Amino acid sequence: MSFHAGDRVVYSPSARTRGLLVMTEYANLKTGEICRIAKIDQQAYVTLEGFEEAACGGIFWTEFSKVAI
Repeated sequence: MSFHAGDRVVYSPSARTRGLLVMTEYANLKTGEICRIAKIDQQAYVTLEGFEEAACGGIFWTEFSKVAI
């Protein structure tokens, strides 16, 4: 994984992930939305700015792509 806290990423979830997150704090994220990473847990789970207190934790890193500079 080549993401770091502070990076801007594009949310690109799989259908499975959208289904898993439908009843969580992340439900309002839209595919293609650009977000900033607040932290990364266990070198795999991305927590976005504004979701630091989300009960479900972070989203697996493969559901994001890095924003081109």
